[in-house]
Order: sequence, then C-alpha cells, then structure tokens
Amino acid sequence: MLDTKRVGAKIASLRKRMGYSQQQIADLLYISPQAVSKWENGHTLPETHLLPQLAQLFSCTIDDILIPEYLVDESDRSLSNSQAQQTIAELGDILSLLHEQTFTKTQITNALNKSIGNIGVCSIKREDSVIIEGNTITKLLVSSSQGSFELIEKKYNGNSAEIRSYDTLSKSIPTLPCVHLIDYDKQLILIDHIDDTYMSGFHYDENNENGVFFRNNLPLWLKAIADWHATFWENEDAFSHIGLDWRLASKENLRSHISMMSKDFKIYKENEKGGKIPKVWKSMINDIDDEKLNCFERAIDIMRTAYIELLENRFYTGNNITVIHGDLNPSRINISRVNGQVKFDGLQAVRIGIPTEDLAMLFALHIAPNKEKVLPYLNNYYQILSKQITNYSYQTFMSDYKLSIMENMFFVIKLMNQGIYDFAMRDKAIEAFRTFVDVS
Repeated sequence: MLDTKRVGAKIASLRKRMGYSQQQIADLLYISPQAVSKWENGHTLPETHLLPQLAQLFSCTIDDILIPEYLVDESDRSLSNSQAQQTIAELGDILSLLHEQTFTKTQITNALNKSIGNIGVCSIKREDSVIIEGNTITKLLVSSSQGSFELIEKKYNGNSAEIRSYDTLSKSIPTLPCVHLIDYDKQLILIDHIDDTYMSGFHYDENNENGVFFRNNLPLWLKAIADWHATFWENEDAFSHIGLDWRLASKENLRSHISMMSKDFKIYKENEKGGKIPKVWKSMINDIDDEKLNCFERAIDIMRTAYIELLENRFYTGNNITVIHGDLNPSRINISRVNGQVKFDGLQAVRIGIPTEDLAMLFALHIAPNKEKVLPYLNNYYQILSKQITNYSYQTFMSDYKLSIMENMFFVIKLMNQGIYDFAMRDKAIEAFRTFVDVS
C-alpha cells in the first residue's frame, strides 16, 4: 500500500526544492496549512483532485509524488515484491480516478452534436492543464469535417458555485460563453473558449489598439450590462437558483459584514502608520494622508445606517434588485473584433444585489472614478435599463451608486491586507467617494 510517511517526505522535499512554505502551498491550493502539515508528517495523503495541482506546483509528475524512491532503487530491498505490486496497483487506481474526473470523448462529442449540430467524426486535442484560482483549466481543440471548436474544460477543486451560475444564467442571456456540458457530481463544466478574436477589457486604459478598441465600444458593453440586469430584475426564479449572499441573509450578518470591513481598515491603517506598507509598488506611488484615510471611516459610518435600510426596503421585499456579476472588473468583459459581440466570464462572485455594485466595481475602481467623467456613462446605462424595467427612480439609482462606491472601497482594503498594494485602485476609490458621496 502507499506509504504515507514516504509520500509525505517526498512532498516536503519537493516543496522545499521549489522554495514554497507550507502556508504558500495551502494558499495556492485553497486548503489549510494544517492539511499540508499532515501530508508531510505522514498522517494523511493529499486528496486525489489535488494531485494534478501539486504536480504542477512542483514541476513534476503525479508518479514523482506518489511512487516511493525504493520502487526505483534496486539497492533498497525494504519492500517486498508483493508490497511493491500493491503500491503500483493503488497508484493505477488513483490515476484512473483522475482520468474519470474529465469528460470523455464520447461525452464531448454528444454534447457538441446537441448544442451545435452534427459535427461528424472528430478528434480532440487536450492542452496541458493550468491551475487558476484553485481550479483546473484545460483547453480543448475539437477538429472535424464541420470545423474546429475551441473549448474550455473547467474542474472545480473547491467552491463550484460558478457552475450553477453558468447553468442558470446562460439559459437567459446571450452574453456568456456557450455551456455545452455540466457534471455536478464531478464538478466539471465544458464551455466555449473566448478565443483570440475577442479583446479583453484588461487593456482599457492603454494608449494602444486594444485600449482604443475597448473605449470606443463602451456603448456596446454598457448596454450588455444593462440588458443582463434587466433580464434578472426582480426575477424570483433566478433568485431561487442563485441564492442570497450570506451578508444579506439577516441584519446580524450585515452588521457583522460592516464590522469586518471596519476591522480590515483598522489593520490597514495600523500598517500604514507603522510603515509596513511600501511607498512604491509596481511603479505606483503610495500617496496617502490622514484626510484620505478618514474617507474610509466616514464611509463605514454612512453604511451602518444606509445598508440596514437597503436590506429592509429592498432585499426583504424583492424590489429593485437583480442578479449581478459581482466581480465586474474590465478583464471580465470581452468584445469580439469581428462582430462587436460582448461576452462576460469569471462568474465566481455572481449573487443577488443592486445593479450599481457591478457599475461601481467597473467605474469607481477602474475606468472613471470622477463624478463628472462617469455621469454620462451612468446616465446612458440608466436610460437603457429604464426602458426595460419600471419603478426604479433615478434618485434611487444614484443613491445605490453612492452606497456601492463605499462598499467597493473596502474591497481595495482587503487586497491591501493580502499584500496586493494597488495604490491606483485605492486612490480611484477615494476620488469616487469624494466627488460622489462626501460632498456638501
């Protein structure tokens, strides 16, 4: 049988060779450092679904992790032949299980025949898998006489809520990659790959072809956002599938959420005062003073009252709420260079919310924090939305946007406490607060 002590020692050796700490491995795999310690001490083995990720982190094969050195060292006779054969058999079982955690060629072919039409005889090429945000991503190229199709197979190794988001939303809106196949038991999804003909909004502020293209097509993706929100406006069926975010489940949860934001800021402020925050990070200057820091404290004071009112008047009644993307930064927006079609991706944070949560993430933290610059965009969005829904006044819309600015300010603080010192984003959040909220 697999020797947990020797496997643990091998994991420790590989980890140290790559220069990782146990905490870093835990963070990368979205597990606890105690779990890594138990592996290395020989108390437990890694769960099967984590083995490909470990192999990638250690730049080795799964065999390198699991096969003890004595199976390939003829001078070491500490293991009997029967024991060695049993160990190899167990390894085969593990590798077989890993193979079963992907879609088969038959499954993929049948799914494409159903969603696209008969593609005929085909071949499937799998590229090397990569680990992104703890999940295993594999690009597939399906070639047949009917054409070639680029797909993404995504295996969720932790939170698989995104599967349900794709499953629920893709049935109602055209601005998501086509979903071909879902296996909830295996936590697998097969979707279209957003290929190179699409331009990501990641380059929104660059003075090059990509930046100009994204900015010139702002009306297209702004309309796509408004259409998304309108589609799920007060949509009880969608709400039942998506579910309410924990912080909005009760007043107690909401107060706890605001308290946590306040604690996060306190930690950040102490780090600033103690000189633990760098003055320069990735060419960004840390230009902070007491006046700017006070913006966060005033935001907390406002939210303590305003968010409770929002909970009572909107979320408890189901009025003027929708399904939001939840992480709508520019990199989540993709525009086709061929036909101008818009596609959104990255649905990990989809939840029930107010529409301005998406808008504030996009504009206050990235594209246009200043009120004077962003107001035409917000007005454009509101006009599109109000043609499809009723009883959402412009005054309420503006109040929502101010509240969303304040909550997004603390998203930046959380990043700061994680060592992501995006001073530009922080200063944009402060500018949005000053020009939209903190005015007489």
